[in-house]
Amino acid sequence: MGAAESLSSVLSSDSFFAKLNFFLLILASVGIWLWSDALTVEVPFLVPILPEGWRLGSFLVLMKGLSTSSLLLLPLFLKRGIITACLICYGLGFLLSISICFSWDQKIGPTKLFPDGLSIGFLANAFCLMGLDSLRMTLVFMLATSMFSESFITAVLIGDACGGVFASGISYIQGYKLFFRSATNSVSKDTLSKDYVFGPQTALLFLAFVFTTCFASLGWLIYRNKNDRKAKYSALTEREGETEKSETSPLHLANIYSENHKYFLWFNWFAASGSVFTLMPAFHSFSTLPYSQRCFMLAVSFWALSFPLTAIFAHFVRLRKMFSLLICLILHVVVCGVLIFIASQSPHPPLQGYKLAEPMMILLWIAQGSSGFFLFCTASNCLREIDENAVKYGSIAAQLGDVVCSLLSFTLINVSNYFVEPRDE
Repeated sequence: MGAAESLSSVLSSDSFFAKLNFFLLILASVGIWLWSDALTVEVPFLVPILPEGWRLGSFLVLMKGLSTSSLLLLPLFLKRGIITACLICYGLGFLLSISICFSWDQKIGPTKLFPDGLSIGFLANAFCLMGLDSLRMTLVFMLATSMFSESFITAVLIGDACGGVFASGISYIQGYKLFFRSATNSVSKDTLSKDYVFGPQTALLFLAFVFTTCFASLGWLIYRNKNDRKAKYSALTEREGETEKSETSPLHLANIYSENHKYFLWFNWFAASGSVFTLMPAFHSFSTLPYSQRCFMLAVSFWALSFPLTAIFAHFVRLRKMFSLLICLILHVVVCGVLIFIASQSPHPPLQGYKLAEPMMILLWIAQGSSGFFLFCTASNCLREIDENAVKYGSIAAQLGDVVCSLLSFTLINVSNYFVEPRDE
């Protein structure tokens, strides 16, 4: 059942109870990737404040990559059941949401390993919050599957997408004053403006409030439904002519995928997840700040906004042929290569000082985010059409991509001499 049909089946139901459950599940699902999305989008507002400067993005993606190790704790979380696991995961997220609001600016002084100091408060909390995000992705889908009918999975997907929209919305409000100023080339961390509508602490408090709302929605949802199971909602997804086999039934779709096709989809999931979530975000600052601070902020926020929009597009436009997927992968790699090359020319990249440079960079980052996330969604959807093992091993490949690419980007930026912040010249 497609997302549109699933949503229609619930909303057309006469049961207020079913509609309320659907809405509560959407609210709870906003918290799945809320902190991973929001902390990445918040980086442009933290670069002028925290000691890592332009390298802050590389430190954050390293935390993101390493935090995927939290999935090893999944059996421990599930020991007392999926409902308890979800409540514990959200409860820990709530505590860390409060913690980061008051410790994000805690730093350790200069050391041999970190000559400029280290944002221990921000990075430690980010590591834990993003690790919990990875766990929530699995736990919430398991909860929705165990408590509700298939149509309610759509609520999880809608809520998940809304998290990215929300994170982008905060950044637009926060940087509003800077968006309409005349652009000036930013040359160092010290010259970047901090004239925000509200500072990072207010943004984090706002995010903590939203996550608390997600936690409360989850608690209410579980309280109302913990004694009810799929049977109560199965009537919502019954369709006439269900016995007739569709041309696109799972069995039929599974037969169109060869073994090589499956391996290629795993590679796509590995490459797309790694490049989108942990490789390229590290280069945001180096590729855009030499043009202007405004370019940095807009590029990051539009890049994040491209994910939920691409997810909707990928639902209706499904590519399955290897040749089509290969073309998309090549285009994505080319865009990534261009952006990394531009970042390597920092602080004097091509076209610096030209009016078209800013919109060009913003469009390149939109192209990078949308092409990579389209591959991510397409690989995910195709693997679901094969079997559960294909999804399981594909998910492992995606997580490995995150780890490998986070280590790669961190090493390139902090060990090589190709990515230069102005004060390093």
